[in-house]
Amino acid sequence: LVTGGRDSTARIWDMRTKACVHTLGGHGHTVESIICQADEPQVITGAHDKTVKLWDIRKGECVETLTHHKKGIRAMVAHPTENAFATAASDKIRFWKTPEGKHLRSIGDQAETVLN
Repeated sequence: LVTGGRDSTARIWDMRTKACVHTLGGHGHTVESIICQADEPQVITGAHDKTVKLWDIRKGECVETLTHHKKGIRAMVAHPTENAFATAASDKIRFWKTPEGKHLRSIGDQAETVLN
């Protein structure tokens, strides 16, 4: 189980023992969204500090910080069949390749224009 909060961290929990296995620190603001990948030992966190972090959960370390957004990350979603994910902020929606976090493309000057 992975949780995120207003303390700028995400925590990885062992559900059997209810113990915190790793505390993933490094964001500068609330961790708003989390993606857990079934086929990679990777967790992706998005925060109000405008960054997306890719974490190696075996080591509990950040392996990449993505800084392309100009506004805080509000939502993220993993692609159901491809090794990719999308991040949404009020500036743009951006698409990324996993596990390395390569930026693929972005949509809109503002995310709201895409939704209309």
